[in-house]
Amino acid sequence: PWSIRHSLPIEDNEHGHLVVSRVLGSDPMLCKEIVFSVDATRRQDFYVAMVCRSNDTWKWASAEPAVPRWGSLQ
Repeated sequence: PWSIRHSLPIEDNEHGHLVVSRVLGSDPMLCKEIVFSVDATRRQDFYVAMVCRSNDTWKWASAEPAVPRWGSLQ
């Protein structure tokens, strides 16, 4: 499970589930493909993204997953 609670009410608080679907590479270039859900009141949306380790921190390797303004470019 994952969740985020924003300290400023700029965006909605969200929650869902996350699964690592595969691991790519090895140290020092280790990446993981993840599948995660965003659970809303009456629906559940799923997204796929890539995260890679930079030093001791995991960072998005794909820019802004699920940005509606991208339309068919996703």
